[in-house]
Amino acid sequence: MRHVFEVSTGFGLCGVAAIIERFDTGSPEDRVLLVANTVQAFEAVPAVHELPEYAPLLRLFGRVVHLNDLIAPEHPHGWSPSPGTHAARLAAAQLHAACGIDEGEEHRLWVESIHGTASASLVRLFEHARISVYADGLMTYGPTRIGIPALVGDRVDEVVHLDLVPGLQPWVLREFGPEYRSFPLDGFLRVLESVGRVDAPPVEGPVAVVVGQYLADLGLLTAEEDAELLSRMIRVATEQLPGRPVLVRAHPKAAAHATAAVVAGFAAEGHDVRLLPTSGLVETLFSALDVALVVSCFSTALLTARAMGIRTVSVGAAAVLQRLRPYQNSNRMAIVLADLLNESVPLGGGALRPAEPDPVLVDLVAAVTAISMQPGTLEQQLGVHDAAVRALAPGQAAVLRRYVGLERLRRLVADLPAPEPSLASRVRRSASRVPALRQAYLTARRAREAWAVAAGR
Repeated sequence: MRHVFEVSTGFGLCGVAAIIERFDTGSPEDRVLLVANTVQAFEAVPAVHELPEYAPLLRLFGRVVHLNDLIAPEHPHGWSPSPGTHAARLAAAQLHAACGIDEGEEHRLWVESIHGTASASLVRLFEHARISVYADGLMTYGPTRIGIPALVGDRVDEVVHLDLVPGLQPWVLREFGPEYRSFPLDGFLRVLESVGRVDAPPVEGPVAVVVGQYLADLGLLTAEEDAELLSRMIRVATEQLPGRPVLVRAHPKAAAHATAAVVAGFAAEGHDVRLLPTSGLVETLFSALDVALVVSCFSTALLTARAMGIRTVSVGAAAVLQRLRPYQNSNRMAIVLADLLNESVPLGGGALRPAEPDPVLVDLVAAVTAISMQPGTLEQQLGVHDAAVRALAPGQAAVLRRYVGLERLRRLVADLPAPEPSLASRVRRSASRVPALRQAYLTARRAREAWAVAAGR
């Protein structure tokens, strides 16, 4: 059988290499690497197969095909031959010939994401291929972002994913019932280290690593708030691992001067905070150094470190979750899992909340979150978890409501009991029955409203 692997990034190529190491995909002569360079100005940026650091992985394939060369002058993001047209038939014939697939030869297409324009076009053009979807991030655990036609979805017979949360099954493409297979983290890390190791600074003993995220690029924070989030992450690292170096890996898109200013501020306070280069893969540091703590917001690196037995802290995930729009945003599940599975601390400061230790509750939170995001697509799952939700103890129910609000839960779960009122609400209710206390409460509320008006709020 011929295996055609569509790849657009170095990280994706490393995932494919780990999959080849783990599963039977034939000999190198049976494998084709189909590279799509999806950056905006792809003429000025080398494709992954043209980068020297990934050259050792190319020997895993008997043939390398550059999709951009085949479809030039079109860009992969805009390339979508209309089904049934002469252009689509020509494109299909060209692809099969380039990949060395003879007429009637059995073949399998591996795609990074079935949602992308290029991936969707490839799935249509390789109309007789079985489809495998491979994934290496947290979004795999969330539901399918957009509706997939049944003619395509029914051909997806497996989802192969990096085992970032052992025991938790992904929800992507669940509506089509594919087989879910995981490839182990240790094999993936071996591949990463062979091609993209970050130069480890000269340091002995335990260190903390802060992994920045440029959430301003996603419209979740302003640039100033993004710098404040990085500062908060570093502060948590210095507090949780006092007296030890803190290595900061800023996001490549973050403003260099803003990052440098944050790091310089901590250095002025006497902290040993060092800025790492943005090249290379930060996960390779976790095994190269004695990393005792990893701090981020909802980076995949948090779950990678957690799976390696390293202590992890998520900072500000709850605040980002509140701002996430629309509700179906594919980052939602990643943020929920980061906040739930790691120790967490609010963006504005406060005590650390421990990671959720109950795997059954984690599985239920993930399931209800996924269904709440796409109740139409996951219609067959409606009602499946109702009894488990109704049976939750008050503390467990409060955990679920952190991620799926009560009103949304009531729309999903039939006969959901009302939550026990909080102490504050019980006090207010009791006070309302005492005239003097009620008058004092109303006076205080009017005073707050008057102050807000006077302050121009």
